[in-house]
Amino acid sequence: MAKHLNRLQIHNMYELVHTNPHFLKQNLGVISSQIFATSWGVDHSQLTEPIKTKEASLGNSQVLPRDYLAQGELETVIKEIDEQVAARLRHHHKLAGCLSLSIGFSYTAAEADGRDGFHHAIRIGPTK
Repeated sequence: MAKHLNRLQIHNMYELVHTNPHFLKQNLGVISSQIFATSWGVDHSQLTEPIKTKEASLGNSQVLPRDYLAQGELETVIKEIDEQVAARLRHHHKLAGCLSLSIGFSYTAAEADGRDGFHHAIRIGPTK
């Protein structure tokens, strides 16, 4: 936005406040009325509407050095990743509301049977 305003020879708040609002509308469009009002200290934000916050997520991505074929090995790797994520949740004092697991197969395994991986997610009630 600063580049657009600079192109219009508006370099500071004083110049913005004293710019014709119709000129701003012509050059900046719909957002110009909000910018102009804000420059005069007017904010039309609705304070009664709840603010939607982005839900935090914690995860772990890991590329393994080889293909794991034995179920026991796979379970060990998944448990280790699970423990890392759980430790980070505890460290940040967060509760989990959804668990998600994505497994991608190596290119060799994908070419062998045409599958490239899978994904599964489940919602849970947060517990302490």
